[in-house]
Amino acid sequence: FRGHADIDYVLQTRISISCPDSHSVQLKANQIFNTFRHKIRDANLISEIYFANMNQGLYEQVYYTIFQAQHLGIPTPFMDWSFNWRNALYFAIENESLIDKPGRLWVMIRPYYQEDNTFSLNPYYLEKSVTVNPAYNAHIEFNNFLGEKRRHNQAGQFFILPHDNCIEPLETNKTLKASLISIEITPQFKHQIYALRKTDINDEFINLMRNLRLDFRKYSANNIYGNMSDELKTVVNSVRQEFGFSVL
Repeated sequence: FRGHADIDYVLQTRISISCPDSHSVQLKANQIFNTFRHKIRDANLISEIYFANMNQGLYEQVYYTIFQAQHLGIPTPFMDWSFNWRNALYFAIENESLIDKPGRLWVMIRPYYQEDNTFSLNPYYLEKSVTVNPAYNAHIEFNNFLGEKRRHNQAGQFFILPHDNCIEPLETNKTLKASLISIEITPQFKHQIYALRKTDINDEFINLMRNLRLDFRKYSANNIYGNMSDELKTVVNSVRQEFGFSVL
């Protein structure tokens, strides 16, 4: 599941939007990743990145670093989805500045099949699209790793297009072996949720939340995003500026 507060949002990574072709996407993504790693190391912040050690494959640590970089605001060629529709619906509603514009909830249906261990494959040179459902380490302290905490809170999975066709939006990509279902989130629904969020708990609110099996009160931005340290934010914004993206 994936939610957008703006119905016109295109299912395309931020890197893809800024590049003319798939080769440029891969090149720029690799440059951004290496720059992020170097700047994190130079700023003595390497301890804030969770390095998996689960023997999942040769590129395990590369994947987990990209997962966290994505959730810290570093553009990557990965597109994060959630296996929790409640989380996705939150993102389709949470931007109050777009309350009068329809949003969209996307559902991706992919067949289950056993495939080679993705973590043994170079993420920048995949021959086919893959959905990565990374493991969570129950023994780590999430507050020590902000990127990993955000991934965990969003129940994050990642969809990655093949290296030779990673620029086309998913909704128009004919080679994508997946089914996409679009559900419009109307402004009327957004207003209803926001109105109820600002009231005291009452029978109307409880009944609506029970019908949705959802309570947006617990989906606060702070709970999902957490607070980024000034030092880490400086690194992230430095990378974003270097490659032509706006600062956070």
